Amino acid sequence: MATFVIFLFSSMMSYAGELSADITTHLGKNKTFHEGDEIRILLSLTSAAYGLIVYETADGQLIQLFPNKYENINQLPAGKYYSFGVGQEVFRFTVSPPFGKERVWLFSSLFLLPDVSQFTEQMGNYKKIKLSLTQFKKKMNEQRKNLIINQSFVEINTRE
Repeated sequence: MATFVIFLFSSMMSYAGELSADITTHLGKNKTFHEGDEIRILLSLTSAAYGLIVYETADGQLIQLFPNKYENINQLPAGKYYSFGVGQEVFRFTVSPPFGKERVWLFSSLFLLPDVSQFTEQMGNYKKIKLSLTQFKKKMNEQRKNLIINQSFVEINTRE
């Protein structure tokens, strides 16, 4: 398994009721990142919301990026870009193997998201999710049947 590091974020907007979300990188959309590149992740919400950010690696592993052990509150502000990555000691994301197609998911809601801690284990600054993406989404839906959860993702490509 690779050191944690990220990926290419293309911009994608997703809507759920009164909430819309936008995800991008510090270089904008549709950029290719190569081994050793550092990336800043930017996301914006139209309303303050509860958020969960999950990185899906090229080999199918799921890593919970936010909330994390340094930012334990899962609320994100509205109307401005929330940033982490380049220039932050704790959240420095550098592209490393495995390379290929990856995704970063933003699950957001105007209401408290389901507790997913029973499906995770601590792994450095992040938590590894011990389920496949399909299983993880199913468990979230089972816990909060009447909750509208906005699911935004961006596909990314990384290379040597």
